[in-house]
Amino acid sequence: MVFSWKLLKVHGDSMVPILRNGDYIVAKKIKLGDKIKKGDYVEVSHPDLGSILKIVKSLDKKYIRIEGISPLSADSDQIGQIPYSNISARALFCISKRGLIRL
Repeated sequence: MVFSWKLLKVHGDSMVPILRNGDYIVAKKIKLGDKIKKGDYVEVSHPDLGSILKIVKSLDKKYIRIEGISPLSADSDQIGQIPYSNISARALFCISKRGLIRL
């Protein structure tokens, strides 16, 4: 399906040094039944923060816990656990001034 891919722009520094402000992310939309695993880079729809990009820290049957890379980044300890239904896409590649990076 052509529409299962998204191009996202990174805003902020929560994922530095891997992802930097202004980088672009190629992501695949999450479909029902897609597996999410620890270490995946995911786009999350957060009720207060909007669309955010984080790494999956851990999972249970109903929720995931997320974190950023930067020590200044908010993680699930600050913003709460995320229901699976709030994960909209899995990031696969970063396009930056440094080139193409597989995530």
